[in-house]
Amino acid sequence: METSLHSSNQNASYQRSGQAPTVVMALKSALEQGSAERVSALLKAMNAQTMAAALRGVGFEVDAALVSQGRNAIFADVRPSIQTALARKVDGFALSGKSRPSGAMQDGPFTFAAKAEPYTTMDFDAANFKGDLAAAKAVQSVFQSSSLRVDMLGDAPHTERDALLMIAGQGMKRGILGFGFDGIPGKFEVSLPMSEVVQLHAAASQAVAVESAKAGLQAWSAGDRALRLSEWIPDSTQRLLQGVLSLDSAKAIVHTIESGTISKHAKEIGTHIITKLLVDKGLDVNAPTVEMQAAAMEFKVEQPDRQCGRYFGTVVAQDHRASLIKTTRTSAIVVPFSEMPAGQERPAPRSAIRIEFQQGNMNITQSGRTGREGTAR
Repeated sequence: METSLHSSNQNASYQRSGQAPTVVMALKSALEQGSAERVSALLKAMNAQTMAAALRGVGFEVDAALVSQGRNAIFADVRPSIQTALARKVDGFALSGKSRPSGAMQDGPFTFAAKAEPYTTMDFDAANFKGDLAAAKAVQSVFQSSSLRVDMLGDAPHTERDALLMIAGQGMKRGILGFGFDGIPGKFEVSLPMSEVVQLHAAASQAVAVESAKAGLQAWSAGDRALRLSEWIPDSTQRLLQGVLSLDSAKAIVHTIESGTISKHAKEIGTHIITKLLVDKGLDVNAPTVEMQAAAMEFKVEQPDRQCGRYFGTVVAQDHRASLIKTTRTSAIVVPFSEMPAGQERPAPRSAIRIEFQQGNMNITQSGRTGREGTAR
């Protein structure tokens, strides 16, 4: 899985895959220092998938089949290589002689400083930062841009990309829609339709709640009573994590995590939050798309000739991203708002418009009268 962020203000791109730079860089640093204690502490804080990704990020081979068997199976398989690497004070790449991926950094859930302007800085103490400070500052400079285009590389679903989940999760925490999509403005421009943006936010709330519960369980079992738990965790589970340590309570907490109770609860909350954020922008997640409306009116949607096509017709339907233009008795074309000339007003419903394409560029002339629909090329 890779995600690439492109800044509109700077010549900066950040390609990412797997886990957070702070995790992978910390693991690399611990190996190169020969610190078995630090390596052990880092790996113990990870689940099986995170451990596999982090170990691969520092050059160790991890059999995919072992991930489903859990952390112990992964560690038992990789332990000899880790011990040798610690003895030589090198990471897995140097140990095996494999070339290190150039320009690649790892992806994961960053923590942003709570400032009025969202998504501008990462919150870290430079004096005590255990990772690559130069890399962290490079990432920070990207996020300080006014807008970013996010390109999703590889086949991983958008709901499994940690960078997107991080943005969605922190946006919901602040009551902000951080993504731009379908021509809707936003700091992080993604090539996702509104329905998938909703799915992304639901997945983000699930990830935040489950990881918070796991971290809370670990701290609670160690005797910590001042837990900072996500409010997306069910109240019943929060009470257990803030109560007296007992075996029965521990079993109940583990059950809520493994059974999907926390995940389901958080998903409902996330869906509600993103729906409200969209409603505040005048968007209805349940509204039919122009394609659905065209099908209901039995229009055949045709692709316009973008080189030299000329069309005259009536706006018969709209959604949040496009207009449906009836051009003949049985056919129509879809005109996305994002493709309209800069400064051009969106066509009003039932208005008559003339559209001309010339080598990919579109020009729209709008009138207040509805005339006879037709096409000319």
